[in-house]
Amino acid sequence: MLARLEDLKGVERAEVDFAADFLRVSVRDDAAQASAVALLAALGYGAELADRPAIAKWYDRSSVGELSRVEAEVIAERVITRFAAGHASDRAVRLAATEAIAEALHACFTGIQLAAGPSSPHFRADCVARSVAALTPIVGQGDARELGRLLDDDMGQLHRSAL
Repeated sequence: MLARLEDLKGVERAEVDFAADFLRVSVRDDAAQASAVALLAALGYGAELADRPAIAKWYDRSSVGELSRVEAEVIAERVITRFAAGHASDRAVRLAATEAIAEALHACFTGIQLAAGPSSPHFRADCVARSVAALTPIVGQGDARELGRLLDDDMGQLHRSAL
């Protein structure tokens, strides 16, 4: 989405905050602002002008991979925590499984070109399949499949940050 905004005539820069709650778009004129708002509306986002929020750091399209890595780690930790609640497992195995999920998700998030809006079931299925493949040598096929089901469930939910 940031790249699409920056491709609009008169848009100089588009950035997002860490939690992806705010989008900052620098424009040259009112026409560019109107174009940006129209694009966001067409992509399914409600855009409104706001006072400058107190955001410590903004991320542009060159740092989206960094945010994707953080998101992948957060998802992996949620899934492993849910899994560990019902399974006895070694701390080293949990750490290795968490890292395997995070790596697979990061590769999925950064390697697939997506349209704006909610993730498609195909995208989710691909991310889950990559994660299960990465997990199988660590936890075995049965537990990898169960973790895949938990991951699919997690990716299908709406999670809001408390930051």
